[in-house]
Order: sequence, then C-alpha cells, then structure tokens
Amino acid sequence: MGAGHRITIGKRTPLGARPTYDPMLGENSMRTILVALAATVIAAVSMQTRAADFTITTVAEGLQDPWAIAALPDGDLLVTEKAGQLRLIHDGRLMPDPVPGTPTVRVGGQGGLMDLVLAPDFATSRYVYMTIAKPNSDDSLGTTAVYRARFDGARLTDLEEIIATEAWGEARSHYGTRLTFDDAGHLFVTIADRSSFYMTGRPLTEHPAQRLDNHMARCCA
Repeated sequence: MGAGHRITIGKRTPLGARPTYDPMLGENSMRTILVALAATVIAAVSMQTRAADFTITTVAEGLQDPWAIAALPDGDLLVTEKAGQLRLIHDGRLMPDPVPGTPTVRVGGQGGLMDLVLAPDFATSRYVYMTIAKPNSDDSLGTTAVYRARFDGARLTDLEEIIATEAWGEARSHYGTRLTFDDAGHLFVTIADRSSFYMTGRPLTEHPAQRLDNHMARCCA
C-alpha cells in the first residue's frame, strides 16, 4: 500500500432476521471487499447484501500503511503504522504527531509495528499490547515479539517486552502477530513460519515448525 491511506468503517444495518449470505457474495467475499475499500482512497460507498446494508465512511486519512486499530472507551482510535508509528485519532481527527514511546521495530517486507489490542482492564490499567517485528543487534535477523505499555492519552509509558518468540530468521515476512484475549484474560499471539526455510530447498518435513524447540507456526498463550 502507498502513502496517504484512509481509515474506513462499515456500518451494518440489520434487517431483523438471521443473516443469510448470498452465495454470490459470501462472508469471506465481503471481508475481502471491505479490506480492499479500507486500503483505497474512497470517500463514501453504500453496499447492499441480502443480510444487511453497509455504508463505508471515511474516518481519517493521511495514514502510512495502517495495520491495526483499537477503539478506546472514549471513542478515540489508536492505529498502528507498519513503519513503527502509533497514531491517535481524536474527535475524528488524526493527530499530526505519532504517539511517543513505541518500541524499535524491524521495518521491511511484512514486518514492523503490527497488531494492537487493549487490555481487558484498560479502563483502570491503561495497558495496550502490541506485536512487532523485533530486530537482533545488527538487524540481520528478526522475530515476532509482544510488548505492552500504558497509554495515558498522549504517550506510551512503562514499555515492557512480554516475549520475544523463538522464531528468528532472515526473512522479513510471515511474522503472524495477531493478538486476542480470552474471557479468562489470557493473551494469545500467533506466530507464523517466518518464511526463511523455503529458500533452503529442503523438504517440509524438516521445517523447524515440526519441532517443539521453537515458536514457529504456533499460537502461544
């Protein structure tokens, strides 16, 4: 994606019945369309399906490769940019300066500052959790790492590394990095296969993901 992207949100208007998707426009197709619209400079688009009507509305523009969005209790939005910036959308307006306090990331390919979720007790703890492509000392290798910090409304403080996964590799792709909490408050993170192995020409049975001494191709809690 290029520069100057907009954040768009789809508003769903229920029809009062259990959703039944048109086989010509199923759920996965709808998601693909919405993602494509979010990555394209589009002002407002109305869409209709058998299940619901959607209106795509521009919320903010001027973002650089936005990766994840977290909605704050007061209605503001935090948005990660892959190049390493965390942005705040306040009262419907993108703040001109990035939120300070983010960790150093390994930028390139699919990697950078990626997923973002609020702690279940964010209202009191102010913790946000984020995934990054973490570099080694000379940036020759990278892995998926999870950090947390407190967001005070203007900056991140108390930055803390939760885990640097054992998924180091040269490739700048296949980091995984999706975060989610379960109802018990456990945090889960996905780690992908890190891609580098496919350059070796060796059989997939020898892929490090087949062993239990690393985190490649895992979902960890």
